[in-house]
Amino acid sequence: MNNNACFNVLSLNVREIRDLTKRKSIFTWVRNRKADIIFLQETYSMSDVIDSWKYQWPGDMYYSHGSNHSKGVLVLIRETLSFELESVKKDTQGRFVIVEALVQECPVLLINSHAPNKTNEATDFYENLWSTLLESDYDQDYKIVIGGDFNAPLNFQLDSYGSKTEKREVVTKIRELILDFNLVDIWRIRNSNKRRYTWKQKKPLVQRRLDYWLISDDFQDDIDNTDIIWGIKTDHAAIVVHINSFENQPPGPFYWKLNSSLLDDPKYIDLIKDNVPLWLTEFKEVLDKSLLWDLIRRRDVSNVAAVS
Repeated sequence: MNNNACFNVLSLNVREIRDLTKRKSIFTWVRNRKADIIFLQETYSMSDVIDSWKYQWPGDMYYSHGSNHSKGVLVLIRETLSFELESVKKDTQGRFVIVEALVQECPVLLINSHAPNKTNEATDFYENLWSTLLESDYDQDYKIVIGGDFNAPLNFQLDSYGSKTEKREVVTKIRELILDFNLVDIWRIRNSNKRRYTWKQKKPLVQRRLDYWLISDDFQDDIDNTDIIWGIKTDHAAIVVHINSFENQPPGPFYWKLNSSLLDDPKYIDLIKDNVPLWLTEFKEVLDKSLLWDLIRRRDVSNVAAVS
């Protein structure tokens, strides 16, 4: 990755921006958040509106259209960002758009995603996205950044409040995407037991973390921070991720590789034997096994540093 790469990505389900006043408010709001790349979902865009929308956004636009009352995803690029487009792929339903680009010389796949709410449609959606990524055969140097409204909480215990409806089949498809493309839920990695939600229904009270980032595992060290912030003119919160060069960040235990020589170190072996039961107790509320493993890995790294 280019050591000088530094940019912000923001995602928000806007629940329609065909209205001129609302669209102007959204565009102004994301600019004020200093976002360089913006993922918008449920834009309700069609081909007849794009020319007029471009008058309000001087940078590039990449989209997959829905209808005038549903769907539609849009990627906005700030005009001052160093951005070199390689390719664009999209579905025909207004559900995802994949932008292959060099952002400040960093090769990135930017994927704006809005999954359907119904289980059978959502499983088809993730199979379509999976096959599109696989068949496109992108260069392995590209870092993947998938953001948007996934319409299913990955961890039902931590990411849900209220209704007991659990979308196991959909989560399984998301997990397959994560495993096959070596991705991580970066906000959850950085906030292991925190409860934050991106969507709320008031009566009855139901809250969910439906909007999140899935990024390449080996991109973790380049993520300066990630957050959930109040949105504007929508019932969804916005999610943001700040991407910064590795050399400008303090070293952290986010990307782990086993030093096999430690297996010959009695002190290390004793340390692991003593601490694993404690870590399992500490993270007893974490039922997601892949997340649990990642949290223990990070404890392992920090303890090795302390021993050495």
